Amino acid sequence: MIKLENVKVYYNGYKALDVGQLEIPLDKITCILGPNGAGKTTLFKTLMNRTKYHGRILLNGEALTDKPARRIARIFAYASPIQPVGLLNLRVIDALLTSRYVDSSKFFESKRDIELVLRIAETLRLKSLLERRLETLSSGELQRVILAMAIAKETPILLLDEPDNHIDLGAKAELIEHLRKLSSNRTIIFTTHDIIFGSQLGEHFIVLNRGRVVFNGERSDFLENKGILEEVYGIRLMRVSTEDYEFLVPLYKSLTESANRI
Repeated sequence: MIKLENVKVYYNGYKALDVGQLEIPLDKITCILGPNGAGKTTLFKTLMNRTKYHGRILLNGEALTDKPARRIARIFAYASPIQPVGLLNLRVIDALLTSRYVDSSKFFESKRDIELVLRIAETLRLKSLLERRLETLSSGELQRVILAMAIAKETPILLLDEPDNHIDLGAKAELIEHLRKLSSNRTIIFTTHDIIFGSQLGEHFIVLNRGRVVFNGERSDFLENKGILEEVYGIRLMRVSTEDYEFLVPLYKSLTESANRI
């Protein structure tokens, strides 16, 4: 269990995160939702100790605050939708191997490192791109490389910031399937702006708004309380059921518009 206690983050006097109590399970895929500026990325940076914060963060009862950066890097792997500018001149294979440096000895890749990244590349359909430089990739291809780099670190916890960003519908379906398989031996916590994607993949849900937690609970409670998400985004949502899944679909009608029609 990841537990946050009275965690606050300030940027130039602005309170970007204000979490009294928050528990994140390690045995479920957790989806974090919220509008731009809600504090989703700040929460990830705080978990990785990449920003100053007040309060305590515990992992299975052990405080993370005083752990060295290298120890934190062995716990959390972070994948961001922002392009890795400093790596754009690298080939895909080199970028993937670079992500193994936390575990590799003296920055030299081993046979196991090579075998691991080749296996991940095949799973994420990157094998044909291994000799390409990152700067030549499409945004969707680059997004898959960033995800592969995080997976290659083999950390117990994956923090995926908008992993579905820039990828097409077919790739999203493959991503959901792959992350579900991956969650059998790793904790996956992800953010998204795609409510359909999030509500299909997520098992546990956190909704942030203006730096505060407005919902934290399991899938069934999340679907029952869709009104919370409607208030946060200011739009109507429809609950859809199929033979396999139950998820939310945005109607792109503002709450004000819907009220005026009543």
